[in-house]
Amino acid sequence: MNHLQKIDFELIQDDSVFDRFKNGLSTFSTLRDKDEVILSVSGGLDSMALFALIYSVKRFKITVAHVNHNFRYDSQKDQELVQSICQELGISFFSVSLDPDKIKKGESVEKWARDHRYTFLLELSNKTNDAWVMTGHHMNDQAETILM
Repeated sequence: MNHLQKIDFELIQDDSVFDRFKNGLSTFSTLRDKDEVILSVSGGLDSMALFALIYSVKRFKITVAHVNHNFRYDSQKDQELVQSICQELGISFFSVSLDPDKIKKGESVEKWARDHRYTFLLELSNKTNDAWVMTGHHMNDQAETILM
């Protein structure tokens, strides 16, 4: 299935949200054209929106990172969607699959997931020498934002 038939990147570029996004990117004084950027893409709305916007900017070399937390029985479908889109666009894709059975009794599920996600992103950043890691967050996720 060609997932890109559902994404109109030219239409994205004509939207006022895209203009605001591009202007927001310009506030990062050290983010330059042709920089290599790792995008953390879960397959959810926030990260897919970030992916579509960054791809539409056409300024960066993109690498996509996906963490399958295996919290849902169908979480593999998210990974397959993201991987398929990356393959169709010729974008490097890296993923890790976590085992929620390894969460210690009394440990916060959110903290366990966040710690493993950011460990994976940091390791990938070191492996690929990409200085930028971008994640998509909605208002409830803002506490996760960190600097690497």
